[in-house]
Amino acid sequence: MNKWIEHNKSQFSTEIKTLETIISGDVRAGIQPNQFTSDMLVALKSGRKITPKMHTHILKIMEQNSSEYRQKKQKWVNSVVPKILMVMELLKETNWKESTIAGKKWFLESIRDQALKRASLSKKQMMAVDKIYKQCKKNIEKNKGSK
Repeated sequence: MNKWIEHNKSQFSTEIKTLETIISGDVRAGIQPNQFTSDMLVALKSGRKITPKMHTHILKIMEQNSSEYRQKKQKWVNSVVPKILMVMELLKETNWKESTIAGKKWFLESIRDQALKRASLSKKQMMAVDKIYKQCKKNIEKNKGSK
């Protein structure tokens, strides 16, 4: 077993240092470290044989915690969340039933929360937000025309 510990120390020294930095940064920030990240660090330090699939995931963790990647994701969040908030404001101008507005508002809030927490939305989720936007605009235009 000691052979594998030494092997991992020499073969994956950069990965070990990076994962330690990621975890200690989370702890300093008062955030619970990601369990998978912790498990990969334990696997590296305990001398477990690192498979190519494990190494690929370790590299992905490192990439997703790089400052460039985080800046890119933050830029995306800063462009998408205001659009979701704008659609939520448009809901107030419609003449839909309260239950309809509440359902759409709940959905948009959950989408906004996911965008903030995970910094990603699926194509279907983005299409659903766009669909609600178009429905709101259509309803508001119809209301203006009937006044």
